Amino acid sequence: SFISASINIAVASKNNNFKRKEDADDHLLHFILPKGYRGCFYIGPYSTSPEELEIVIFPNERFRLISSKTRKLDDAIRHIYTLKPVK
Repeated sequence: SFISASINIAVASKNNNFKRKEDADDHLLHFILPKGYRGCFYIGPYSTSPEELEIVIFPNERFRLISSKTRKLDDAIRHIYTLKPVK
């Protein structure tokens, strides 16, 4: 399988992107992908929802956690985990 992601934080943090309980916390993964990174593919132009600016991260890509923080976005508490590819 692969990871589906957006290159736009507003799209990624929309509450209607997934079903959740009202009292549940949200978790966002923030990937820092270097220029020229070849472990993903931008599918925006081929998508039925191009406004989502979607990329897919290929299976077996490895990442390391570089930070973790909690903040309020769109009236919800978000736990944001920032990851970078492992070389």
